[in-house]
Order: sequence, then structure tokens, then C-alpha cells
Amino acid sequence: MGFDMESLSEATSGAVGALVSTTILYPLDTCKTKYQAEVSDHHQQKYRNISDVLWEAISTNQVLSLYQGLGTKNLQSFISQFVYFYGYSFFKRLYLEKSGAKTIGTKANLIVAAAAGACTVLITQASPTLMCSFCLNRNIISMGCNLNRFLWCDDMWHFYLF
Repeated sequence: MGFDMESLSEATSGAVGALVSTTILYPLDTCKTKYQAEVSDHHQQKYRNISDVLWEAISTNQVLSLYQGLGTKNLQSFISQFVYFYGYSFFKRLYLEKSGAKTIGTKANLIVAAAAGACTVLITQASPTLMCSFCLNRNIISMGCNLNRFLWCDDMWHFYLF
């Protein structure tokens, strides 16, 4: 069970698909977030609906502001989906080899997908959390690290969580 080009190909395809969909839908997500968060001084919502946020960005030549943070989100999405699709393809192939079956049934497919999802969470979320926990437990300031480096580590931790 060595390096698998088919799994790599499927993972890359899934990750590129995630990259495209994230890029297309990101402005809508930004509008939704701004709509939910924005409240005027009189405790009334400034926007009636999400399209008001979009029209405001267009009318004030601020359309590119809807893409702020896209690079980080794309990187997170690409990595997460790559890991998921690689894991799914790997576990599916492993199941088919071990079971001797030619196709995968619904129940086995759900188990394989759950295993791939669990691996994705462990790799993309748990690892950075454990790393920051390790940094905190080792008292990084006493190790000669300055506060800026600690904050950078903290930002990277947040990158993986969001």
C-alpha cells in the first residue's frame, strides 16, 4: 500500500473544486457576515437584506473589499478538502482490497466517508491545537521566543480553526 496516484488525483480534483467554489461564494459569505454583524447607532439594522450589503459595496467602489481574507480561506479550504478526498479515496481503496468486493455499498461508503472526515478534522484542526498547547505548556517566553512569535503562532492556530 504505497503512494497512490489515483488518490492523489482525486484529492487534487476535490481541492481545486473547493478552491473554485470558495472563490465564487466568498463575497456572498462576506455579505452575509456583514449583514449579520452590522447594527447602526440606533440599534437598528443598517441593511434590510444581504443584497443591500452587495449594492453598497458596488455603489461605493468597494467590491474588492468583499474578497478580504480570501487567500487564507482558500488555503484552508484547499488543504481541508485535499486531506478529505485523499483520505476518502485511500480508505475506499483499502476497503475494496481487504474485502475483495468490486464495489462499495452504502453502509461501507458511509463508514469510509466518516473515517476520511475524522482524519481531516484530526489533521486540520487538532494538530494546530495540540501544537499551541505544547507551546503554552513549554512556556515559550522562557525559551527565548518573543511575544510577536507567540502571537504569530496564535494566528496560525486561528487560521486552522476557521
